[in-house]
Amino acid sequence: MMPDGLKWIAWAALFIVLTGCQPPPPTPVSSLWGSIATLAEAEQSQAPALWVQPDGVLTAAWIGSDSSGVHQDARVVSGPLLGNSRTLPLPPVHPLMQTLLPGPGDLLHLLWLDADENGEQRLYAALLSADLQIERGPTLISDRETLRYTANVVGDGSLMIIWSGGPLAEPALY
Repeated sequence: MMPDGLKWIAWAALFIVLTGCQPPPPTPVSSLWGSIATLAEAEQSQAPALWVQPDGVLTAAWIGSDSSGVHQDARVVSGPLLGNSRTLPLPPVHPLMQTLLPGPGDLLHLLWLDADENGEQRLYAALLSADLQIERGPTLISDRETLRYTANVVGDGSLMIIWSGGPLAEPALY
């Protein structure tokens, strides 16, 4: 018969040996789509706006917020390299529905809906450089309450934009 102290040591040794026999913790499964990166830590009700250049460089824009308030953010992603997130100097009120489209040269059009000085939702645009500098804008596009919009690129890098809006009871296309 083993003394109690020796039993305790035997049980402790058995526990340590059996703990070492556990399979290793599972390793994260890589995605079939490639590497996964976090674009931004931001509460979102809508997907970010994305544009991929022919050379594979991705530009993303989204609505962010912090202690300074609501802002529009953007980032360039080149392969596995995430560029720095940049707060765009566009004075937002309640921005939503961002869209990125190619502009002339290496520029990008950023379109979004936002409240104007009277609190009515309007369509705005800005022209961004490849390094996310504002080349032009924000520019007010719509002249009345705007509910939705669609845009397409014309051959010279300009945009054809159609929006719905006007009186809520009888919205029209503009």
